Amino acid sequence: MNVIWYLSDTNACGLIRGDIPARAINRLRNGCSVVCKTECVPSDMDWADVMVFQRSESTAMYQNMMTAKEYGIGVIYDIDDDNFNMPAEFPQPSAYYHSPQVVRLLTNFMCSADAVTVSTPALVASLAKNVDAANFKVVCNAIDSDLWTKAFWNHETREDDAVVIGWMASASHYIDAPLVGPVLVDLMEEYPNLRLKMIGWVGWGTIRGQLNDYHDRISTVPWIPLADLPSQMADFDISICPLTDNPYNRAKSSIKWMQSSLVGAATVASNLPAYEDITPWVTGVLVDGDQYDAWHNPLAQMIEDRLLRTTIAAAARQDVLQNHDVTLRVKDWMQVYNEVHSCA
Repeated sequence: MNVIWYLSDTNACGLIRGDIPARAINRLRNGCSVVCKTECVPSDMDWADVMVFQRSESTAMYQNMMTAKEYGIGVIYDIDDDNFNMPAEFPQPSAYYHSPQVVRLLTNFMCSADAVTVSTPALVASLAKNVDAANFKVVCNAIDSDLWTKAFWNHETREDDAVVIGWMASASHYIDAPLVGPVLVDLMEEYPNLRLKMIGWVGWGTIRGQLNDYHDRISTVPWIPLADLPSQMADFDISICPLTDNPYNRAKSSIKWMQSSLVGAATVASNLPAYEDITPWVTGVLVDGDQYDAWHNPLAQMIEDRLLRTTIAAAARQDVLQNHDVTLRVKDWMQVYNEVHSCA
């Protein structure tokens, strides 16, 4: 069976949802071959059995999908964000995804596909308010553990006594900065050995002024390709994952917890469905609500108690290795491919 996956990007979601599972399937040599591309060309129609259109939002790609159906090719639409509920705090994306034309196009993609693959049950429940979810299939996000092994050993061999709180997040998380901004300022004052490391655009402008007095203990790294992420996260001791409680964030997955766990960091995250994989105070810490103490107290405890954070980090890493490695998702992807291929 020949599968073509049309990636939404080649840095983040496209790799997590498309390329990493594709490599795991191809290594099995079980009669299924997955090729990842960013563009569709006419010759694709001559040999593909299944095509996956990831987060596609263009009329041209929709036309390609409908052409594939005419050729008898099974088609899948993959989506891992609740774009129907894009927060109003992001004016341009919100206006784009709420425009009638885009809403209609996304709806057409999902209704026309033989199957729609999504990353979380919460995302299914939300999307089902707009479209019929009868053909939706949950295939959870997973992680290629091998890519993160070197970073873990680099973390283990660190000898300094600093405690590093890391925050890795894209621009879509700037609305989450107020949850932790004041807390981080006070923690930097209370613990001289505390360091902050921020990867990506994480609402730095929202809290930059508050943290000016501690600039010598803060490092920032721009948004980087996924392949470079493990080495940059290798010095995290504590990873924070704050999420404002809204429908968009509730549909997210726990991929950041997986990544943090594999580098040996203990995660402190908002108690939303996105982080339901975490067992509280065993494989991570879940924070209820947005009150100052709800974030300050567990972070202070983790900073002070090395044994606690290393024990949690070790349990989380073991959990991810056993339950969230990409090799465990191969059967899920294969099941969807086979179902779609047999029905085409």
